[in-house]
Amino acid sequence: MNVPCCTAAAALVLAAACGGDQPDSAPAAAGVEPTVPSSALTGLFFGVVTVRPDTTCLRTIAGSPVSGTVLVVLPDEQRVLHAGVMGELSACAGEPPGPGERLHRLEAPGLEPGTMAIGVLADSVTVLDGARTDVDRDGVPEWYRACASAEGVHLMVRAGEPPGGRLLWHYYYHLDYDVEPTCTAADFDGDRNGGQ
Repeated sequence: MNVPCCTAAAALVLAAACGGDQPDSAPAAAGVEPTVPSSALTGLFFGVVTVRPDTTCLRTIAGSPVSGTVLVVLPDEQRVLHAGVMGELSACAGEPPGPGERLHRLEAPGLEPGTMAIGVLADSVTVLDGARTDVDRDGVPEWYRACASAEGVHLMVRAGEPPGGRLLWHYYYHLDYDVEPTCTAADFDGDRNGGQ
């Protein structure tokens, strides 16, 4: 989502995995990578990417596994690109990290100032068609959405087929100014279409 340069404080309003009755871990069969525990999707694998005129920032929950590269998902364009993690930041455009958050500087050529995207932090992410992934390797693809409310942007990750699926992650970025709402009531359903 492209928004005028964002300088307002971000607020983490929800980073919840709807793990349902999935086990926290699954034994690995020969030659098959284990499924990432559903409890691990509580935000540790996703972050918020904001592009400023002078830097590109990644906001994560402290303790998230940030490595040398991050998959950047642009929900509006339904495309992905890889960005290099260049180090930790004490602030992004004068905005310090919120409680329990960390900031990182990214090298992401081709992103325009004002762009807001979702960073996928898993080391080995299977990218499916467009901007769909299988982060937890359970065979159920994740899809990504950005929409605006009256004064901010909601970034969401769901598991299942669009427009349904189980809500895995949700981040609200407050803008401190009015924007035209594009979110619908269905965007905030925790589990649409039975999680599939």
